[in-house]
Amino acid sequence: MIREYVGGSYASDSLGGKKGQKKRTQSPTQARHWFSEALFELILAKSENQYLEIALGLPKFPSYVNLLNRTKWLRERIGLLCYLASEEGPIEFISPDDSAHV
Repeated sequence: MIREYVGGSYASDSLGGKKGQKKRTQSPTQARHWFSEALFELILAKSENQYLEIALGLPKFPSYVNLLNRTKWLRERIGLLCYLASEEGPIEFISPDDSAHV
């Protein structure tokens, strides 16, 4: 079974010797931050070139599906194509005007 997000502790010492220590940020919160950062970069790209086709690929986790559905209004207006990947099946395409399902 696919695990949602990364583990709850640091896997390496790349962040100042924190290997094995518990992360302070909860995984769903971190996923929201990653989603926001990715969406912002796509908005900037689309703002620079309105004819650019933009897409977002995400793992098919409930929190990402929820965020895609909550941003449907924006996805429709900017033409954001989305792809959800899971270990259980093929990559799922979500058009800008479609809702995602877990």
